Amino acid sequence: MRAYLINNRALTALLFLDAACLRSPTKEFDPDLYADTEDSSSDEEKPGTTGAMGSGTSSTSDSSSTSDSSTTSDSSTTSDSSTGKEPLCGDGVLDDGEECDLGRDNSSDGSCLPGCMEARCGDGYIHPDVEECDDGPGNSENSGCLPDCTLASCGDGFVHTGVEDCDDENTEPGDGCSYDCSHELFVFLTSSVFNGQLSQIEGFTGLDLADAHCQKLAETALLQGTYRAWLSTNSESPSTRLNLNNFTGDFVLLNGTKIADGWSGLTSGALMAPISRTEKNVSEGSIVWTSTASNGAYSGPDDCVNWQSNNQAYSGGIGNSTLATGSWTDSKEAYSCSSSARLYCFQVSL
Repeated sequence: MRAYLINNRALTALLFLDAACLRSPTKEFDPDLYADTEDSSSDEEKPGTTGAMGSGTSSTSDSSSTSDSSTTSDSSTTSDSSTGKEPLCGDGVLDDGEECDLGRDNSSDGSCLPGCMEARCGDGYIHPDVEECDDGPGNSENSGCLPDCTLASCGDGFVHTGVEDCDDENTEPGDGCSYDCSHELFVFLTSSVFNGQLSQIEGFTGLDLADAHCQKLAETALLQGTYRAWLSTNSESPSTRLNLNNFTGDFVLLNGTKIADGWSGLTSGALMAPISRTEKNVSEGSIVWTSTASNGAYSGPDDCVNWQSNNQAYSGGIGNSTLATGSWTDSKEAYSCSSSARLYCFQVSL
């Protein structure tokens, strides 16, 4: 019974305390009471806080990264924009590998070519008022356009293939190279006269003797080259023995007067001028032993017995050195072999 009373009293006391507490005034929250507790807490002790802070830091870092990435991207775009498109000749911008670029003004007759190369001799374009010609790699001393882009011309000292036969740095005729740079072969009338036997030079007869006379007279006159007579027999003629059938140069007298353009002109039936000057460059008019037609063949039937007879009973064909018609070589007449006449002498090699 006593124990019960004690317990009952204890319970009553507890109820009284509770009621007192309920009646006591409420105190305000004082953050300072918790300050030490928060400050003394470590990261390990507050993983939630640490996580929150880490999350914040990560967010800030990502923002910075995003900002940097954006900046880098903008910088790259700016770089590409400043560089522009790939280098292009004709865009007006001087790029690496270009000597010039005038844009739409690039032209073949301007200072900057379509390929963005500066105009120069040898580029294959003719630049007005600067060049006469330009064959690019084809410019050469032997072509129609010289290395300095000037047109080849007779007298420039270069033999231009397919255009000239010779070039002795002048355009004077009578020196072996004509005014138009064609080879010249001299022709003269002998200053000496001969009967049908052609006089005698030891060791020679007939046509060989006639050639020997021409060569001797040429050497005496200090003429260069080989000379043969314009003379025929029934077995040989100038068309077969002078070897000039392919000659396309000029036949000229010693004073430079042209008598024919090549073999075709010589055998055309008429000359440009009579063969009336001797190896001494003196004008003479005379009857000439030939027995040769205007085409260079044997005219027959007379040839003073192959030019080995001076018998008056025989005769030889003649021409007239004062004429430029076909009669220069074939006057259609015969002359007694006992008479005297001259010879035509032709240079056959230089």
